Amino acid sequence: WKALLRMLLRTAPYLDELKTGLPPSDSNSRQSSVLKRTVNLICDLRRFYDQGLEIKDNIVTDNTAQEVWDMVKSDLVRHTHSNACFRSAILLYLFHPSRCSSEFYRKVIPQWMESWTSIDRCADFDFIFLTMFCRARKYLQPDAFDWGPLRRRILTICGYWLQVPIGGNSSDKSFPRAGMPKSRALPARLKIFLGTGSSYQEGINFVRKMAKLLVFCIGKSDYAESNSTTDIKPKVKDVTVSDGTEDILRFFSFVAPYFNPSNTGSWTLPLGILLHYISYSFCERLGLMASQITLSQTHRALSDHMLEVEPYKKSFEMEGNEIVIILDTLLPLCQQALYSKNSHVCRAGESSLVYLAQIDPVRVCPAFLDSAIVALDICSVTLSHQAPAALSALNRLVVPTLRRNPVMFLERLPAILGLSLAGIDSNDQNKTLRTLSLYRNITSWIPIGSLKVGNCYHPPWITKHNGTWQFSEDFVKNLSSFCKTDKYVSALSQVAESSLLYIPQGLQSKEEDNQGGSVIMNLVEEAALCMSDWSIAFLERIFGILRATGEQEKIGKSVGLASRHSSADASRTRNFSRVMKECLMQVFAAMDSNTFDSALRSVVAFLEGETLHMAAKDASALCEAIAAVRTDANDSNCNPGLNVIVPLLTKDLCNHSKNAIFYRLRCLAGAVRQSGKALLSHKDAIYSAIKVALSDTTDKRIFKAGCKLLRHTLSSQCESYIISTDNCPRITAQDRPGKSAHLSCDNVQWHIPSGAQIDFVAGMLRNLVLTHLHMISTKSMEAVNKKVEGDSTKQANLLEWRQCLKVLRYALRGGSGILLDYDNNMDAKADGNICFLPQELAIRSLLHSSSKESRDLILLTRGKLTTFISSMLSLIARESAVMVDKSADTDPISLSSLIAADTKICKEVTEISLILLTRRGVSSGFHDTETIWKTQKQLLTNHPVDVQRREILSILQKAGMTLPSIVVYKDGEEGGKSISRRLVTGRVSAFLSSIERQASFDIPRRLRRLRLC
Repeated sequence: WKALLRMLLRTAPYLDELKTGLPPSDSNSRQSSVLKRTVNLICDLRRFYDQGLEIKDNIVTDNTAQEVWDMVKSDLVRHTHSNACFRSAILLYLFHPSRCSSEFYRKVIPQWMESWTSIDRCADFDFIFLTMFCRARKYLQPDAFDWGPLRRRILTICGYWLQVPIGGNSSDKSFPRAGMPKSRALPARLKIFLGTGSSYQEGINFVRKMAKLLVFCIGKSDYAESNSTTDIKPKVKDVTVSDGTEDILRFFSFVAPYFNPSNTGSWTLPLGILLHYISYSFCERLGLMASQITLSQTHRALSDHMLEVEPYKKSFEMEGNEIVIILDTLLPLCQQALYSKNSHVCRAGESSLVYLAQIDPVRVCPAFLDSAIVALDICSVTLSHQAPAALSALNRLVVPTLRRNPVMFLERLPAILGLSLAGIDSNDQNKTLRTLSLYRNITSWIPIGSLKVGNCYHPPWITKHNGTWQFSEDFVKNLSSFCKTDKYVSALSQVAESSLLYIPQGLQSKEEDNQGGSVIMNLVEEAALCMSDWSIAFLERIFGILRATGEQEKIGKSVGLASRHSSADASRTRNFSRVMKECLMQVFAAMDSNTFDSALRSVVAFLEGETLHMAAKDASALCEAIAAVRTDANDSNCNPGLNVIVPLLTKDLCNHSKNAIFYRLRCLAGAVRQSGKALLSHKDAIYSAIKVALSDTTDKRIFKAGCKLLRHTLSSQCESYIISTDNCPRITAQDRPGKSAHLSCDNVQWHIPSGAQIDFVAGMLRNLVLTHLHMISTKSMEAVNKKVEGDSTKQANLLEWRQCLKVLRYALRGGSGILLDYDNNMDAKADGNICFLPQELAIRSLLHSSSKESRDLILLTRGKLTTFISSMLSLIARESAVMVDKSADTDPISLSSLIAADTKICKEVTEISLILLTRRGVSSGFHDTETIWKTQKQLLTNHPVDVQRREILSILQKAGMTLPSIVVYKDGEEGGKSISRRLVTGRVSAFLSSIERQASFDIPRRLRRLRLC
C-alpha cells in the first residue's frame, strides 16, 4: 500500500502541503482522467493488502490497517478543523482494508465516532465515515459495538441528503426568521478522491449506504436506555420490537407525509430512492439468511467457518414479527410512490413493491391486485389518473403471483383483461404502452384458447448430466420458511383491518402446498377460454389505434425551430411500434387454431375495408404477426394467414389509388417477413407486386415500399428464423404456470430455407437486380462521353442510376446472408490460410440443396458487385478531382461528372460498399435487441433467490470448491429467474444474430490475413 501511496502523491502532490508540485504539463481533462484511474486502482487493490491473514485459523494481525490508522490518527482526532483532517479522511477512505479483526474495529470505532462528531454539517465527511462503518459491520462481533448512537446520528443528518424540509416561515412578520445553518464541504481538489462523480451520484451512494446500515440494525437492541421520550408504537398490536426496528419505524412515521403522490418537492426523488434501497436491502437480508440455512444443510463445516470469518451473520436472522412490521410499514409507502407525479419515483415504487412481494407474495400481492383492478374500473372516476401506474404494477406482479400462488392471479385474470382494454387509448400513448406490455407478459405465460396436446410438453427431471449444476433443491423452500414461523403467523393475525397485509378470514388464500394440480389446471383452462374472447376485443382496440394514427414522427432535415419532430419524439414512436409489434406477435403465437381463425377473419375485414396510409408501419407489424409461419397439430409448418392476406392485398393492385397501393405494399412487406415456405405458393403474385412498385418512378413512397417488399421477401426465403408459435407458453399438470422455461427435450422450432426457396431468391436477384444493373450500365456507356451540354437523356439516366442503386442496396440488405465471397471452385478445407466461420460454412452447405445455376449465380454475385462498386468509387473519385481542377466555363459537364456530383448516388454507393464488405446477415440492431432482452429478463429476477445463489457461489469460490473453468449462468428457478418461453427463444435468436455479426466482422480480418500471406 505504501507504493500505491507514493504513486498517489506523485499524481496529486497537493495532498502533502509540505511538497511543491511541478507545473502541469498536461491538459486538465487528462490530469483528471489519470487521477480517477489511480483512485479506482487503489480501491480495487484494497482487498489485497497484507493483513497477516492465516486462513486456516482465521487470524488477522491487522498489519496494514494499523499502519494506515497510525498515519492518519493524529490529524483525524486532534486537527479536526484543518485541511489535514480532510486529507487524512481521504487517505483512510482509500487505503484502509475492510477485512480486519473484531478487536481492531472495537478499538478504533470509538475514535472514528469522536472524529466524525467533532465536525458538524459536513456532507462529505458524513459520506466517508458512513462508508467506513459499512465496511466494518461485516467483521464485528455481534456484541462488540453499540449501533444505537450511530443509527440515531445517521437518522439525524440524513435530512441534508433527503432534502426533507425542516421548520417553516410564520405569517407573523414580527417573529424573527433564522437562516438555514451553513454546511462545510471538502475542497474540490480533494472531493475527486471519493470517486463518486457528480453530486447526484454522491447522494445516491449515501442513500444506498444509509439504507444498508438501517436494515442491518433491524433486530438489534441498544446497550443503554434511549433518551427519547417519543413512543412510536407499531401498527401491529401486542408485538414487541427491537430498538433498531423502533428507530426505523419512528423515522418512516416522520417522512410518511412526504410520500403523498401530490407532494412534489425537492425531497420527492430522494425519498423514492431511499424507499427503493430500503426495500432492496431488506430483501437482500432475507436472501442472505436463507443462504446461510441452505449452506448449513449441505456444507455444515463451511457454514460454521463462514460465521467466524463474517461474524455479523451470527445475529443476522430477523424475527418473524419484525418482518411483518417492516412490511406493514413499507407497503403503504410503496402504494403512494406508485401513483406519484414524478415518473422516477413511480419506477422506484414499482421496484420496491416487487422486492417486498417476492418475500411473501401470498400476503402482499392480493391487496395491490385488487387496488389496481379498482383503479382500472371506468366507474372509478376519481381514480382514472391511477390507471397507468396500476397497469405497470400489474405487469410487475404477474410472475411473482403465478410462481408462488397461481390461483391468486388466475381468479382475477378475467377482471384484469376486461378492465385493462380501456388502457389501449389513441389519445394516451403512455397508458397504451403499459397496457401492451402487460398483455405481452400475460400471453407469455398463459395460452389463448383451449389447452391441447400440441401446446403442452412433459419436461424431464433435471439430472446431473444435462449441463447444469444444482447446488440445492431447497432455495425457494428455505426462503419461504420465514413466512411460516409461529411469530410471523401470529403477527399477521394481529394486523389491523386497514393494513395492506390484512385478508379476511373467509378470503385467505390457500397455502401453496395445499393447492392441487387439478384446481390450477381448471383455472388455467378457464383463463385460456376467457382470453379467447378477449383477443377479438383486443384486436378491435388495435384497429382503433391504427385508425387514429397520424403522420409518422421522423427527424427531418430542418433544425432548430423549423424542425417538425425532435429525436426524442422519434425515439418514443419507434419504441411504441416495437412494443406493439412484440405484443401482437406474442398474442397470435399464443392462440390455438380456432381462436386464430376468428382473429384472421377480423384482420381480413379490417384490411379489406379501410386504407390507412399513415398507419402503414404499424399495419405492417399486424400483417407480420397474422401471416407468420405456424405449426399445426401434426407439428408441420402451415401458414393460413399468408394464404388469405396475399390474395387480398395483391388483387387488382394497379387499379387502386396511390395511397392504397402504398398501404397494400407495406402490409404485404410485413406479411412476407416470417412467411416461410408457404410464400412459394404465392411467388407470382409477390413478383408482380414488386414489378408494379419498382416500375412506378413518379411516386417515391411506392418505389420505396417496393424496395422494402423485395428486401423482406429475400430475407424470409434465405434466412433461418424461429417459428412464431414456438413462443406459445407450455402448461401441463406437472408444470405450474410461472415456471421457468428450458430447452431440454423442448428444442426450438426453426424455419430453414429449402432448395426451392434458394432458387426463388436467385431468380429474384437475377431478374430484378442484376439484369437491370447490366442494362443501365450498357445504356450509360453510350452517353458517358457525350459533351453536349443540356442533354435531357443525362438527367433521365441519372434518375435511373439512383433507383437502380437503391434497389441493389435493399436487395443486398435482404439477401447478403447467402452471398458468399468465394466461388464454387474454392475448397474451404483445403485452403490453409483461410478459416471460414460456422455461419459461412452452414450457408455453403445450404446452397448445395439448390440447383447448379442458382448456386453459381449466388457464389459469383458478391465478387461481381464488389468489382462494380469499386469501379463506381473510382469513377466518383476521378471525376471529383477533375471537377476541382478544370473550369466549368470551358468544358461542359459529362454524365460521369454528373454521377460523381450527385450526392444521392454517392451515398448509395458508399452504403452498398459497406454492406458488401461487412454484412453476412440481414439482422441489424443486434446490440439494441440484446439490451432489450437483458432488460426484460432482469425484470423477472427473483431477488431473494438471486441473492441466495450469489452468496453461496461466492463462498464456494472462496473456499476453492468450484473450478475456475466452470462458467456459472444465472438462469433457471434456482438461479433467481423465471424466464418465459418467449425470452428463451428470443435469446437463441439473439445468439444466431451474434454469429452472423461475428462473421461480418471477420471479413476485414480475413482480408488482412490474406494480404500478409
